[in-house]
Amino acid sequence: MHVPIDRSPLHRHTELHSNDAVSVAALLRSKDFELLLPRRAETDGAARINAIDLPNIHLCYVSYGTEAILTTTPARNDYRVQLPLAGRSVTVMDRMETVCEGTQAVVSSPLYDQTIQLNADCRRLLVYFASEALTRHLSVMLGEGIIGKVRFAPSMDLAEGAGRSLNRWIALAVEELDQSDALLYNPLALAQFEQLLLTGLVCGQPHNYSEMLHRRIMISPRRSNAPSTTSVPTCTCRSRPNNSLPPPASPAARFTRTSGRPPGSRHSPMCARLVTSGCARSWSMEPAKV
Repeated sequence: MHVPIDRSPLHRHTELHSNDAVSVAALLRSKDFELLLPRRAETDGAARINAIDLPNIHLCYVSYGTEAILTTTPARNDYRVQLPLAGRSVTVMDRMETVCEGTQAVVSSPLYDQTIQLNADCRRLLVYFASEALTRHLSVMLGEGIIGKVRFAPSMDLAEGAGRSLNRWIALAVEELDQSDALLYNPLALAQFEQLLLTGLVCGQPHNYSEMLHRRIMISPRRSNAPSTTSVPTCTCRSRPNNSLPPPASPAARFTRTSGRPPGSRHSPMCARLVTSGCARSWSMEPAKV
């Protein structure tokens, strides 16, 4: 009998593939979800769950093959991003409905009871961010601890801006993790990639600390115009103006490396090297060789 090759996202990490509704519901109950399949029929497709646990992030592909209703509570203490691949789902949080379809994703915060209604053809990628990791990451970016849970805006636009970037990064991770020799299996590379996804979420998706984070970014010194914090000896030499002749060579320009500095100069050895390399080049002079 020919068995079709599974090419679903994260197919190397199959957690469940079954037509048994009881088994599917039991697995989800162990993850603090309650599953209801109101119109389950014998001809419906099998449910498939592919998943992989990373140190701070859980990636999951889900398709139930029939209409489904999921419920969960804040006891499930993580932040979830639902990325649509096909079909449609509606998430209800705090009496507000948010659609996951096309170029609109849903971001869930562990603050309210949630109900998710899925069409039969709905297929989604789910990204679970551990609450402790996300809170710690945001605190480091703010430079101070935060009080209370992070509350994200529930709707994410995948067509442009930060939402598009985050969606591409997650798609890259899924593609890579389906390869046995992917660099993301290296713990060091994986740790950095997780930090990238966390940064993308807290910087790109509005939340109740976004204004604080924006102020922090605005007052942070920028490398392009901020004074360096590294102590480097200064040199008071000046470059030759355009179309001007170089002045006569001074004894300082002919000092040798045995002394480490020009005669009578108070430059440090490092600054002396700057004089001979940078200034000599700008005046079209070469330091004397020993």
